[in-house]
Amino acid sequence: MNATNSCALMDELRPDGAPHKKQIQFIKDRPGHDSPWRYAVDTTKLSERHGVVLSKSFKDGLYETVSWYVKHYDWLLYVLDEKYRSDGERCLNELKSSNQAASEHDK
Repeated sequence: MNATNSCALMDELRPDGAPHKKQIQFIKDRPGHDSPWRYAVDTTKLSERHGVVLSKSFKDGLYETVSWYVKHYDWLLYVLDEKYRSDGERCLNELKSSNQAASEHDK
């Protein structure tokens, strides 16, 4: 899977922004990080040592993940918004207060 393949996936799932490959920007390689090495995942040790067997390919898993985010785009925008954090903090503070009150009541 590379950037072009990922863009083709987005073209399929979100055709209104196609072609997505126009968003690819090439940058200078980071010495010692990108070239000539590739980022590959080998699950052999995971399978041999822990008995983990993957139920789907990376490509299929990526497709499902991206599809979920495309279908739930409104939720994604919400969690990326600052309001999400403030709502979460408010709920956490209410829960803490509630737990403290219950704890004091039980004494």
